[in-house]
Amino acid sequence: MAVDTNTEDFKLITVTPFAPNLGAEIRGVQLANGVSDAEFAEIHRAFLRHQVLFFKDQDEIPPAQHISFGKGFGPLHFHPAAPTMEGFPEIFEIHVTRNSKVANGEHWHSDVSCDKEPPLGTMLQLHILPECGGDTMFSDMYAAYDDL
Repeated sequence: MAVDTNTEDFKLITVTPFAPNLGAEIRGVQLANGVSDAEFAEIHRAFLRHQVLFFKDQDEIPPAQHISFGKGFGPLHFHPAAPTMEGFPEIFEIHVTRNSKVANGEHWHSDVSCDKEPPLGTMLQLHILPECGGDTMFSDMYAAYDDL
């Protein structure tokens, strides 16, 4: 699938392609403050075009705002076996330290691929990052399918 890197139709946000086939950095919007319908429409177009969005220079997004933003894309998934944030069952909360024996997602996986119809996507909000490593990587399954 060829990616259209034309960003001229974005007036309220800045969309910068991250890689040739997948991903874009989004700037010019502060998710913690909520987004207007017009901003969300541009974000949604960027998501459809680039599949993975990285929102740069963000303040910490309060849980209720995180949920509200996510619902803009459709119904939220409730993971049946995941630890959730108290008062916010929509949020799968992960805590890992250097002494943790297991870290969620430390091996290649597809989120909730066990479901008959997996969720549209996953929203991650990271608070503490290691100096090196700890990366989440993404794969363009449209391109993989097209190359079969």
